[in-house]
Amino acid sequence: MDVQRSFHNNPDISPIVLHSLLRLYAHYNTEISYCQGMNYIMGFLYYYLQNEEETFRFYVALMDRRMSRLFENDLSNMRPMFHMLNRLVAIFLPALADHFKVRFFALLEFHTHWKQKEKMDCNLYSSPWFITIFTNACQYNLDSLLVLKIWDCVILVIDPLFDCFEWQWIHENGI
Repeated sequence: MDVQRSFHNNPDISPIVLHSLLRLYAHYNTEISYCQGMNYIMGFLYYYLQNEEETFRFYVALMDRRMSRLFENDLSNMRPMFHMLNRLVAIFLPALADHFKVRFFALLEFHTHWKQKEKMDCNLYSSPWFITIFTNACQYNLDSLLVLKIWDCVILVIDPLFDCFEWQWIHENGI
């Protein structure tokens, strides 16, 4: 497990506790066990909840309701997310999409002398974002408002299955 690489500079996240929580989840869900990126999500939740049992319960709810599909089949379920991000970048940030293409062509021509035009897919830079629900971006700044806003979208917009009881629990725990 990648515990030593995640949140290693944060005294509020014990590597021993994080490792224990991840092992517990691996035993709980033997089909998925542990996948890269889970350490960031679990560490992020533990930082905000500061309670092992609540962290585990929240993580299980998140995985069981939405995220487990992402980690199934060697992360192949990320392909639709990559496709959507590529399309969104092309539609809303066409200059950036063109820049990625130009930079990638130059790299190909310089290193391999391959002249065939290929495009640079977002999976080269976005897979860590998706498999950690952007928590890897806040390894050194856990109070990132942007990450919290993204989590609002993940929980509120993407997953309408959370029922009122869970929302009350989330609200009471200050998430």
